[in-house]
Amino acid sequence: MSLHSTQAFCAALLALLRLSPGHAFEFFRTQFAVGIQIDLIEMAGQHLGHAIFQLLPTQATTVVPIGGAKTRLMLGFTRLRRGLSRNQATQDQQQAVTKSARHGPDIILAAMDISLKIQGLCKRYRKAPSAALDAVSLSVESGQIFGLIGPNGAGKSTLVRCLLGLEKPDAGQITVAGLDLKQDLQAIRRLCGLAPQDPGYYPRLSVEENLQVFGRAWGLRAQALNAAVDQALNATHLQEHRRQLAEHLSGGQRQRMNLSMALLNAPKILILDEPTAGVDAQSRRFMLEMLQSQRDQGTTIIYTSHYLTEIEQLCDKLAIINRGCVLFEGSLQQLRALHPARLMLRFAQLPDDSLLEALGAHASDMVLDGRQAWLETTQPLECLSWLQQQSIETEAIHYGPESLEAIYFSEIEAQDAEQAA
Repeated sequence: MSLHSTQAFCAALLALLRLSPGHAFEFFRTQFAVGIQIDLIEMAGQHLGHAIFQLLPTQATTVVPIGGAKTRLMLGFTRLRRGLSRNQATQDQQQAVTKSARHGPDIILAAMDISLKIQGLCKRYRKAPSAALDAVSLSVESGQIFGLIGPNGAGKSTLVRCLLGLEKPDAGQITVAGLDLKQDLQAIRRLCGLAPQDPGYYPRLSVEENLQVFGRAWGLRAQALNAAVDQALNATHLQEHRRQLAEHLSGGQRQRMNLSMALLNAPKILILDEPTAGVDAQSRRFMLEMLQSQRDQGTTIIYTSHYLTEIEQLCDKLAIINRGCVLFEGSLQQLRALHPARLMLRFAQLPDDSLLEALGAHASDMVLDGRQAWLETTQPLECLSWLQQQSIETEAIHYGPESLEAIYFSEIEAQDAEQAA
């Protein structure tokens, strides 16, 4: 079919898509790429019925059923091209789905131990000044929520892409449920669900239709597809929004739809990249509770976030990664054990230097910031008694373990200082 005929066909879909002709053509052009020949095989009645779009001989056949009471566009992908979406998040999500759906044997997972082990993983991009991943080793036990934290550019996204086979590491080994990623990539992908930081969705399709796109990409059909969509909507409390166009959803609702897409294949491993970014407090609370429920059902969850309070509340185990290196791996209790409890004092008036020096002698370390002082000490009562003897007044006193945020910055700054030296 000629380019002119293709444009005419897209214009005929205008009523269905509720788009301008230019936007409609752009939709098809971006989805199926420039230069693709579209052959309309069947048109029935007043509706379009079922249309089969034949891609170039080197590509796969894609079936797109169109019809229904409202003749809403329904995209049932059996094969997707690499350049399917306009952003990397959607591309990663759909690559992970479609590659696993069309390759690899079905495997029985009911009683399987879904643990994940990474050993000596290395990845360096061409012309990059340093390695994105530098001998990374991690261990995630079955049914854990594993928090992965680090600054932007630390290597978290590269690690996730390697886990899904979207990036090929230069060295190292990844095993999931006893399966080697190099040998059993497609089987491992079938275990996974991905919710990228930037939700991948089609704004002009409803919530339900978006889920059907991804459900069909997983190979789900008929009752199995409807059941999976219903279950995902129930899990994320989006039932009442199922007919709503995705472009009309709030930020929190879009993130929940993003998460529902990741749940369609009932994954044993759920990979979430900043799932609560930009959502309101109520939506964040709901999502954290939902993820705890998923863990209680046996799902292994890898969770990246810059909200460290979420990591404290949610995760059984965590890793701090910076400059492609793992600085710490273990439980929050193990991390805090490496950082002594601190006594925080806020003075009514800053004491003179001689008194501060004497106060510092009661601690292994002391940090001053304005009228506040943090002391590393195992004898807080001795310090407070000395303050009383010296008639030094305080406005606030706190003693206890450091917050994850304080420890996190301490670990990052220590490595940065070491690298700069």
